[in-house]
Amino acid sequence: LPMLPMYSAHGEHWEIRRGAVEFLAKVGENSNVGAISMITTRLEDDEEDVRKAALDALATLAAKGDIGVISAITAYLEDARRLVRKTALSALADLVVKGDTATIAAAKARLRDDDCEIQRAAVEVLVKIGEKGNAGTISAITACAAIDALANLVANG
Repeated sequence: LPMLPMYSAHGEHWEIRRGAVEFLAKVGENSNVGAISMITTRLEDDEEDVRKAALDALATLAAKGDIGVISAITAYLEDARRLVRKTALSALADLVVKGDTATIAAAKARLRDDDCEIQRAAVEVLVKIGEKGNAGTISAITACAAIDALANLVANG
């Protein structure tokens, strides 16, 4: 394992960096600060698959409610790549405590994403972490559905 940090931080090939992250997720102990720190650096990787693997690994290793990890992941809801945004939403759903207002607000913002898969993932997150019967969450989801239905109506004549 002493060589693993070198491969994770400086590997020339993205497959090696992704593999190192996936390995840490499998063998790392939950809430291990060293592993989480190393994986978090991979969130800035140029390769989409490495960022996705890092998000998945953080969802596996970080403690539920870990503010630092949640904050780091939330930044990737704005990633240019759809797969990264979708994985970030999924990771947040696993890590935040029910009713986390900051994550609920971030997920609501994704309801306006240009990609319908991201909108769908945001709805799933809101259902999982939102408080039952929350009027704001219900109206945000309803508005998103209404906009989608209107867009389909216009597109299909």
